Amino acid sequence: MHGELVQPGYQVGASTVWTILRSAHVDPAPRRSGPTWRQFLHTQAHAHPRL
Repeated sequence: MHGELVQPGYQVGASTVWTILRSAHVDPAPRRSGPTWRQFLHTQAHAHPRL
C-alpha cells in the first residue's frame, strides 16, 4: 500500500500506513503457501508454448 501511494507523488511513511491500518483493525496479509514467483513463471512458460 505504501508503494502505491508513493508512485503518484504522495509523501507518506511506511509506519504511517501501518498505524492507520492497525487503528482500522486491518491485520497484515498472511503469508501465502502457494508457489514462489519463480515457480509460477516456470510453470507458465511450460504451459504456454511460444507462438
